[in-house]
Amino acid sequence: MRRPSEPPALAVVSDALQGLSDTVAGVEDDLLASLVVLGEPDAQRSVDGWVDQVVDLLRAVDEVASQHRATLARARARQPAGAVGDLADQRDPQLADPLSSEQP
Repeated sequence: MRRPSEPPALAVVSDALQGLSDTVAGVEDDLLASLVVLGEPDAQRSVDGWVDQVVDLLRAVDEVASQHRATLARARARQPAGAVGDLADQRDPQLADPLSSEQP
C-alpha cells in the first residue's frame, strides 16, 4: 500500500539532494584541479586510473541525485493545491508563503 507523501518533507529531501549534487560537483572540480604529474609512466597510469574511477563515481552519484530530484518534483506537482499550504502552515509559516517578509 502506498503511503501519501508529505509535501514539506519532499522539499526537504529535494534540498538535501541539491546540496549533495553541489558538494559532489565541488569535489570533482577539486580532484581534477589537483592532478599530480609523477613523471613515471606506470605510476602515472595508476593515479590517472584512480582519479578517473573516482570522477566517474562522483558523476554517477550526481546523476542519481538529479533523477531523484526530478521524481520529487513530479510528486510535489501531483499534490493537491491546498495540501501543500495546509501542512506547511502547521510546521513553519514561511514554508506556506515563502515570499512573505513579515518580521515579528
